[in-house]
Amino acid sequence: MKFKYWSIGHALATGFCIPDKNEKYTFTQLSDFLNFYMALVKQTKSPYQIYLAEQYIDYVKSHPNPHDIPVLIPEMRFEGKEKKHIYRLDFMAVNASTMEKIGFEISPWSTHGKLQGKSKTLIQLNTEAQANFQKEIEKNNRYLKRYKIPTFHYSDKDLLDLELVWSEIKENLETGKPPEQLELALYNEIFGEF
Repeated sequence: MKFKYWSIGHALATGFCIPDKNEKYTFTQLSDFLNFYMALVKQTKSPYQIYLAEQYIDYVKSHPNPHDIPVLIPEMRFEGKEKKHIYRLDFMAVNASTMEKIGFEISPWSTHGKLQGKSKTLIQLNTEAQANFQKEIEKNNRYLKRYKIPTFHYSDKDLLDLELVWSEIKENLETGKPPEQLELALYNEIFGEF
């Protein structure tokens, strides 16, 4: 089977590595992969992630060429697999034609900015809110820029319309035709400098 890298066809052909072991998860058919995928996502407590994963699975099932669809990587973690991670993206995809990465971050106030405690002054509340905001910006600068991952961030207002959020994600899963010639910088990023 010929496949595009980071696509569902790639996952079916090669399987997924199991960290720290010389083993891998393999899939004999598309439904095996989709069941495994949903089992991964259902470990989250986020109803938003579960909804978006369900939309992804429906999209894959109804697509005329499901093997060409990029894997919508859930819980993409940076710098290790430890439970206490420094940063992760809710979802990430890699365009098989260009090898460009794109991230999708679900950022409701309840998990990304909520203030704690009672009886705080306005100055204390603003200081805490500023610290939460600064922490998010530092993560963005430290990881997403470093790994060159443009990222869509969805806040509470965006999450009121999950169908619109899904349509934006889906739009980025359509990889299109490969370019005639890879830019030298992209070539160097993928294969190293020559």
